[in-house]
Amino acid sequence: PEKSRGSAGGTLSGGRRGTEATCGASAQTAAITLLVPAKAEGLVTTSGQPMFSWFVDTQTPTTMKFVLQDSQLANPVFTQSVQAKRSGIMSVALPDGMALKPSTQYRWTVFVACANGQQEIFARSFIQRNDNPELNQRVSGKSAMDQAIAYAKAGVWYDAIAPLINAYRINPNDVIIKAELKSLLLQANNLSSEQRLKPVIDHL
Repeated sequence: PEKSRGSAGGTLSGGRRGTEATCGASAQTAAITLLVPAKAEGLVTTSGQPMFSWFVDTQTPTTMKFVLQDSQLANPVFTQSVQAKRSGIMSVALPDGMALKPSTQYRWTVFVACANGQQEIFARSFIQRNDNPELNQRVSGKSAMDQAIAYAKAGVWYDAIAPLINAYRINPNDVIIKAELKSLLLQANNLSSEQRLKPVIDHL
């Protein structure tokens, strides 16, 4: 990201390993990996209703809970239960009538109830809305690829990855879309943290 864009601030935290968490080594294991950069820079959006995405690696149907919190408030501002029948990319978007407040830091967490009576595990990241009408106007009407490139160059992570994930869902066998999605994920993570993305990359 460009330094002038700033960041959501703070350090990624939560779960057993920050932006990823694993239930265990049993056959019924479940693991979640948030699709965010390794560092806090760029954890911003220009949208009031951004898309939050993560990857779940599971062999059995898995129930997850998405929780969005304003860092200044005790109670969550939005929660949603998410079901996964198999491994894949999961996403949540805010409902109509609800929007992130500008210049406010939020944290979002994905909880997973582990099998065999194990404790619930979670992975957590952050997001902040930084309005940029000029950038949004510039990318309006462009292809998913062009939107992703423009937002990535501006250091706006959530707006960069969302169009690629949406395009991947529509055309899951498109090799160009898959290649660009892999590239964006790897570029946002340094070599020491690329291992956490291996389940995602192998799945695409």
